[in-house]
Amino acid sequence: MGAVAVEVAKASTGVTGDTARIPFRHDSSIDLTITSAVPVSGTVELLHRGRLVATATVAENGTVSVTIPDRALKPGRYELSVRYSGDELNAPAEGTVEVQVGKAKVIR
Repeated sequence: MGAVAVEVAKASTGVTGDTARIPFRHDSSIDLTITSAVPVSGTVELLHRGRLVATATVAENGTVSVTIPDRALKPGRYELSVRYSGDELNAPAEGTVEVQVGKAKVIR
């Protein structure tokens, strides 16, 4: 009797996050959520125009806090690409998140 191969489809996933306001010249975290019907693992990458800005590991419940290093983005408004790597149970996903970087405050 021969072996039977069974392929199990990965769960659909999504990436969500609210608009974030962060200060210039300070490491700042933004919170994202990977949505899935099953526990998740893996990593998230934040990119600006294809350039890697930050990475973080996803918690089993789908939450992830991504730290954007100081000076990674100049003051202004950005739409960053978010890429979730997927894992053995979850399909990869992509999305965007809006980030507004404030101007540095001058202290006199």
